[in-house]
Amino acid sequence: MKHYLFYFFALFLLLSSCKTSQYQTPNIFLISENKGEITLKATTQNNNKGVEEAQKLAIQTILFRGIANSNSLNIPLVPNENQSLLQHKEYFSNFFDKGFYKTFFLLSQESNISKNVRGHKQLDVVMKINVNALRRDLEQNGIIRKFGY
Repeated sequence: MKHYLFYFFALFLLLSSCKTSQYQTPNIFLISENKGEITLKATTQNNNKGVEEAQKLAIQTILFRGIANSNSLNIPLVPNENQSLLQHKEYFSNFFDKGFYKTFFLLSQESNISKNVRGHKQLDVVMKINVNALRRDLEQNGIIRKFGY
């Protein structure tokens, strides 16, 4: 019986010493959609790179996941994320790592800082993205085919 109690206590100590860190990814919401432009709102943690993370996630969502409730972007621009990332490694490396994705933003501003349920500060970022220019760039670099071909 002493052995079981010892093992239980050891297991309890082992499990309680494990630290889990939770990182909340930004949430993307559609605000408006005009000819060739889309305005999104992202909610992310308020830290040094909150705006940059929100911008990156917005572009990744447009490219690989699609925007819910959107007329023209409910289907992702790039059909197969994994295959495209492997085939066009150099393009996406320049695009995300060197910050080329930032050239497609017409507006990006912080709008609100609030606290969420867990007490972490959240940041709302409103972004306007030139989707026509993004689509043209993807077509010119052979990432996607031109519409209708």
